[in-house]
Amino acid sequence: AALGTAIFFDDYANTIVVGTSMRPITDQRGISREKLAYLVDSMSAPVAGIAIISTWVGYEVGLFGEISAQLGLGRSGYDIFLSIVTLRFYCLLTIVFVFANSFLGRDYGPMLRAERRAAAGQVARPGARTLTAGSFASSEPADGIPHRWFNAVLPVGLVVFAAIFGMYWSGWSSGDLSIPALGDPGVMAGWATAAADFGDWGAWRDAFSGADSAKVLFWASIAGTVLAFVLAVSQRLLSPVEAASAFGRTFPAMWLAVSILVLAWSIRAVCDDLGTSIYLVGLVGDLLAPAALPVVTFLLAAAVAFATGTSWGTMGILLPAMIPLAFFMTQGLPNAELLLLLCFGAVLDGAIFGDHCSPISDTTVMSSIASSCDHLDHVRTQVPYAVTTMLVAGFFGYMGVAFGLPVSVALLMGVIAVVSPLYLLGKPIVDDASPQNPRSDGDEP
Repeated sequence: AALGTAIFFDDYANTIVVGTSMRPITDQRGISREKLAYLVDSMSAPVAGIAIISTWVGYEVGLFGEISAQLGLGRSGYDIFLSIVTLRFYCLLTIVFVFANSFLGRDYGPMLRAERRAAAGQVARPGARTLTAGSFASSEPADGIPHRWFNAVLPVGLVVFAAIFGMYWSGWSSGDLSIPALGDPGVMAGWATAAADFGDWGAWRDAFSGADSAKVLFWASIAGTVLAFVLAVSQRLLSPVEAASAFGRTFPAMWLAVSILVLAWSIRAVCDDLGTSIYLVGLVGDLLAPAALPVVTFLLAAAVAFATGTSWGTMGILLPAMIPLAFFMTQGLPNAELLLLLCFGAVLDGAIFGDHCSPISDTTVMSSIASSCDHLDHVRTQVPYAVTTMLVAGFFGYMGVAFGLPVSVALLMGVIAVVSPLYLLGKPIVDDASPQNPRSDGDEP
């Protein structure tokens, strides 16, 4: 769970790294493959979805910016994203549930049966058809190649560092108080002003709101790739040809995400040309109370993501349709801005929840592959936990806040409500003192 929060910049990278690196450790400790797949799947998208630097943010901010310009909201995409972080109830409560489940060691439903089986020595169900990925296996180092932790940490650290400070620089450069070029007379004054505001959260918020996130993330990833290449070749761990070949083998893992993006953009363009948002306003404008719109949006996004298996595609389809609907339906209401922001968050979180429950979701399948878990076993054990969090998020969050519950109170009540089932329904895996429990000592099961 902790490693899932550390690799926050991409859900695919999160899934692959956490699943493949932790599987030997969880197998040794008698933790089921189903639990590992759940931890991997439930931390990847929620963490990447709310992280201020991630591939998800680059996509979401672009959609937000286009919608803001279309409706005349006068806000940047990043400003909208930062405003809805505390309204991402499903993501936030999912992360809380994962850590509570990990600390308490209590489970219920199919996961409890899987964990008790693993504690008895069978980390995978007898007869399970565990998924493995040939591309993962082909990426393993050859025999005799030393494993050095900094070869992984330094490139990832460079990506994060370059992304964060690149966003700050990009935002300043595009704002009113832009940093002068090196040849300009006021270059020192400009950099001095930027340095003075470096510790000001407001300056960071303004900079991130005005930054070109897509360009910054692209160049940050290029920098990390180059460093990884140089480290491998300079230490003679790989030849230049082998390093280039290893880099090329990563592209097949991304073709699905790229195709989803292209198709989502195409569907969004078609919806704009057809006037889908105008049609929806006329269709349900008199049938639906404005306060009910956030929870309806959340459920609709969940249904679309479950059926299509893609959270990004769901965002591309529903944001251009539901946000204009919410904008026009809430005009003149005292809480119009809050309802609109709730609908932004409801689309994103509903898409992630539907993605968690869908057996055809790319991240769900990749979680099964990285964890070497039977795919249907993963879906079967994850759904009860995802539904638990969804019900709490929908009731206290998207519905409760829309009807007047303060956001802070909704989050507090949501945390209590999402942890309670682990005590009310959950049971310990086995007695910690039992000699049959491989988690009570360091021996392998």
